Amino acid sequence: MELDFLQILKIDPVPYMMDEAPPHIRYHLLRYVYGLSEESDQLEALRQECRSAGQFRRIISGIDEEGLWEPEEQFSSEQKQFGIQFFTQVRRLHELFDLGGTREVDAIRNGIIALMKMQHSDGKFPLFYQHQGYALWVLMQYGMQGNPFVDRGMRWLLRRQRADNGWLHTVQVPPGENQEKYPSCIWTTCHAVWPLVYHNVYYKDDRTRAGIQYLLDHFLQKNHTRFFQSPDAWDYLYMGYDNNGPFRGGTLKLLDIAAEGGFDTSNKVVKKAAHWLRDQQLRTGFFPAVAGKDNEGDYMVTVRALNVLRKLYPEIIVSS
Repeated sequence: MELDFLQILKIDPVPYMMDEAPPHIRYHLLRYVYGLSEESDQLEALRQECRSAGQFRRIISGIDEEGLWEPEEQFSSEQKQFGIQFFTQVRRLHELFDLGGTREVDAIRNGIIALMKMQHSDGKFPLFYQHQGYALWVLMQYGMQGNPFVDRGMRWLLRRQRADNGWLHTVQVPPGENQEKYPSCIWTTCHAVWPLVYHNVYYKDDRTRAGIQYLLDHFLQKNHTRFFQSPDAWDYLYMGYDNNGPFRGGTLKLLDIAAEGGFDTSNKVVKKAAHWLRDQQLRTGFFPAVAGKDNEGDYMVTVRALNVLRKLYPEIIVSS
């Protein structure tokens, strides 16, 4: 298949990436941009190459018999230690997915089971709303749609949606402010909606669409809370695996959410954001980790950008 949507770009980065990029980048390019079937021989060969790579093997080797990765930080408080164990678990699973991992790998399957055991009976995972959304999104990437534990987590998240259609955690309300009247947090809302759009049922739920609309209504605005309060948070297109890295993504993450949730460029905000993303392509053909600050570009950001543009401009994909 030819990717004719690439005609909207100044440079086609795909040939170079297919020749020079690491195996996990080529895997994601073929799987999520070209849309190759999981059963294809080409993808299976790349999966095996990915699983032989050093970073993949290092992460896999760090899992214990209970399916847990040891956190880099240690706390005397049992509650804090449980929280950091949970966050470590999600981040390692996220990184393994990016490196080409699937549920068929025993260690990953054990890691997912260990993560599920951290869920409370009401569906809540440890820490804050954005962590709940992050964990559920990672599980969505591993094809866990319809799993009863995942669905319970989704329902828990949806019950926390506020009257303004956003999300706001209690700890994000400044002292002395009325929580009921305080505006929802843009980036907490982003990460609450994030897994919902990847769910095979909740992506079309009216509450999910209302959450997406909340994000579009606040595009490029400064956040109301200290969670990425600076307006340049929209420029951080990369996602990392440490500290706040998983919650980055900015405009690229917004566009992915909008596209998965059924919005397209007929929406003025989506069109504006998509054009902005297109214009961030560098002379190298890649997309930057941080718009305006990165002159070389980032492989994974480029794959994600191509995937989002493919979703937003489906009418251009006509050749085969």
